[in-house]
Amino acid sequence: MTFTRRVELPCTVADAFAALHDPAVFRRVSRPFLHFTPLDPTTFPERYESGKSYVVGAKAFGLVPLGAQEINPTTSRDAKRSVFVDNGRGVSGALGAMNHFHHTMTLEPSDHGATVLSDTLEWDAGLLSPAFYIGFRFFWWWRHRVMMRLARNW
Repeated sequence: MTFTRRVELPCTVADAFAALHDPAVFRRVSRPFLHFTPLDPTTFPERYESGKSYVVGAKAFGLVPLGAQEINPTTSRDAKRSVFVDNGRGVSGALGAMNHFHHTMTLEPSDHGATVLSDTLEWDAGLLSPAFYIGFRFFWWWRHRVMMRLARNW
């Protein structure tokens, strides 16, 4: 299954791209629904590095264990766009039910100075895919709402 959300962020492409590399931003846009704990390495890095792998434990509302997830970013930039791709996967628990997970965030300047974020999520969890769809859609709506608020200060 796939869906894409597009939102405008009140910041520059460079500032948004830097924020996508910041584990503190990742955690902030995920709360209160998801709480992440670093497992490997055992502390969050100062910033995510392209080509490195990070494993985090996830809990719904900080209480219900969902399993572990690998974050494996690859990034690229050119004169017009910056792209952050998470090639990670669910490792265990409910997150391990994912057969395929591919998350792409593309940043481009708008005509009036803001940044357009195109956020595409592709996944396959077999028969559970429709249930994940409902959760992902709501969670992505929430993430973008928080991102738009935070981006004013990036």
